[in-house]
Amino acid sequence: MAFTGIAATLLPNRKTVHKTLGLPVPLFSDSTSSIKVQSKEGQYLKNVDIFILDEAPMAPRFALEVMDRTLRDIMKNDIAFGGKIVVLGGNFRQLLPIKENETKTEIINLNGTLNDANDNVKIPKQIIANVNSDIVNDIYGKLIRDKKFDEISECAILSARNADVNELNERVVQLLDTTTERIYTSIDTVENNDSNSFNEIILPEYLNSLSPPSLLLHELRLRVNSIIMLIRNLRINKGLCNGTRLLVLELTDNLLRCKILTGDKFGDIVFINRITLYCENVNPFTFKRRQFPVKLAFAMTINKSQGQTFTNIGIDLRKDVFNRGQLYVACSRVRK
Repeated sequence: MAFTGIAATLLPNRKTVHKTLGLPVPLFSDSTSSIKVQSKEGQYLKNVDIFILDEAPMAPRFALEVMDRTLRDIMKNDIAFGGKIVVLGGNFRQLLPIKENETKTEIINLNGTLNDANDNVKIPKQIIANVNSDIVNDIYGKLIRDKKFDEISECAILSARNADVNELNERVVQLLDTTTERIYTSIDTVENNDSNSFNEIILPEYLNSLSPPSLLLHELRLRVNSIIMLIRNLRINKGLCNGTRLLVLELTDNLLRCKILTGDKFGDIVFINRITLYCENVNPFTFKRRQFPVKLAFAMTINKSQGQTFTNIGIDLRKDVFNRGQLYVACSRVRK
């Protein structure tokens, strides 16, 4: 099993840690598994001899703590992980799990204790671009002009901040054929308010202006041959999970026809439709946004690039990285 969906697509049975162990979303220190001891899933876990967990460093420690408690209950003993063998794999210098509005202490607490505090990355001078160079043109310009769109999937621009990523994506899209452009706007509504007073006083324009981190922007601007990324798990067995990159082949009113660019489903043609996404605990109401669960992915954040490999990358360091390990992760996304 793997902690992330994008890593799970590379495994034989495409199992995520959440699915296998019945973990809730989000995870907290006192979270419990949804799997009951006498259930079919519980009996399955009882008969497993070895658990192999890929991308373990990306999982908060709460995942292992819930796993430990669950297996002890199922095996009816007080041995670590119920006496099962647990193999943890992955790159142990990757980024710590993200916690919104966190302090340094809270970040470290998600993963355990801080180590390698003085282990820094030094960039070789020969791979540092001139300060006046154009990262968009260097990475994508010639490929787009020569219409080598399949090779575009092997490239990426990585940056530390979402604001910089959005700006870079917009610049790359401008290089594509403007006649194929479609603009998709979301349908935004308010839910679960007993008095319905919010529905009467909140204007649609206000809802359209909201852009919480867990949701998409109200306006999605795409052109044919855009590179996009799924931001939700749709069908992991079909290779459609959070982090899957896709090449847009056709834009219609209600569907996106795309080609998968990552995992063992590379080259498969799939159709993406709109889904309803929810945002809770941010506003005094539950905010619903119906939109395609994708975002442009010519450029992406360093955190989002974890688990992916490219032939050619550009790293945008106009603003410093803000978290230890980010520069190492960015540099290690490329093959050589």
